[in-house]
Amino acid sequence: MNIIRMPIYSTFFLLLLLSDIFASGRRDTLFVKGTDGKDRAVGVFLPDRYSKKKSYPLLVWMHGGVNGTKENRGPEVVSYFVREADSLGIICAALSGDRSATWFDRVGTSNIRKSIDLIKKKYSIDVNRITLGGVSDGGTGCYIASQLFPGEFASFLVLSGSTELPAQLGMPVTAAGMKG
Repeated sequence: MNIIRMPIYSTFFLLLLLSDIFASGRRDTLFVKGTDGKDRAVGVFLPDRYSKKKSYPLLVWMHGGVNGTKENRGPEVVSYFVREADSLGIICAALSGDRSATWFDRVGTSNIRKSIDLIKKKYSIDVNRITLGGVSDGGTGCYIASQLFPGEFASFLVLSGSTELPAQLGMPVTAAGMKG
């Protein structure tokens, strides 16, 4: 009998990829024009039972590695969340950042605001239940967005974000940016 051995992180990413297969909701791709004139993709996942008659919580996700060369990662990244978003009945959106629109420069932070405004116009969102989340650079961007857009978010989900950059920019990381 052959046993396949995989490192735990390989198993984790395999499960993330497979989670996409079992979700039955709908996906959309929106585009936001940055202040630099460039269109960037926003991947959106709507749960299977989505109805305009009901308001839904929204998770807005910002990926890491904004200094890399890959662009328009939002539609790909949203697939990591579809199974959970479908089972919880939430809308999930993944924004696209890149070298010329990081989560901590004027173009990137403007895109965060524009993306959320566009999502709120197009879909039925419970504005009191918007969560901003991110990993690495995206997590750092959450800290900065919490100070730039106080009261906009009900919560933040930060994975491996740095508090040093916001502090260098004169933005102390506090819970003051959350609603309620």
